[in-house]
Amino acid sequence: GREKQEKEKLQQDEVDAKLLQGRVLVVEDTPELQMLVSRMIRSSGAEVDIADDGAQGVEQASAHSYDLILMDMQMPVMGGVEATEMLRSLGCDTPVVALTANVMKRHRDLFEQAGANDFLNKPIHQQELNRVLQHYLKPDDQSEQAVEDDEPLISDELRILFIERVIEQRKVLPILLREQNWPEIRLVAHNMKGSCDIYGYSEIADTGKKHL
Repeated sequence: GREKQEKEKLQQDEVDAKLLQGRVLVVEDTPELQMLVSRMIRSSGAEVDIADDGAQGVEQASAHSYDLILMDMQMPVMGGVEATEMLRSLGCDTPVVALTANVMKRHRDLFEQAGANDFLNKPIHQQELNRVLQHYLKPDDQSEQAVEDDEPLISDELRILFIERVIEQRKVLPILLREQNWPEIRLVAHNMKGSCDIYGYSEIADTGKKHL
């Protein structure tokens, strides 16, 4: 009954509180999402490296040893599917978890065929990310308590970074529209939708979902 559920919840909370050890590579091109996901991962005890696109991700994963790679699907230079395929062809067997705001089956199928092990939906929530980290990383037996971080997850610094990028993209969009550069417009809109979701601007994110 209820007592059993509460006991199970307490046991789960204890698992959540355990520090993890390992090194995670985050391959994501949006600066405020890089910072936010990095902060989430560091709070688990793990180390984080960042790559700005798939090509950089392949380069870093080839040069260093990682326990987990979080790979965004849509990025400039080289997307997540192509980067995952390349890593697998190079013999890299590090688990790859695909970050995707697009839950359509064909996109997931592409990532699975490329060699992805798992999926994490964007916007990324701490609880979902923790579950993935606990699955792929080892517990740190030396530590009992999760990292204490007084700074809120979405800090003023992150909000300012987000707003600055919105202003920049608002300058760029009319130029892209004049040039009818639809692939670039789609990429900008996709990134904006993901960021707006996380930063609480749900109306803008919903508009993006209807049109993307």
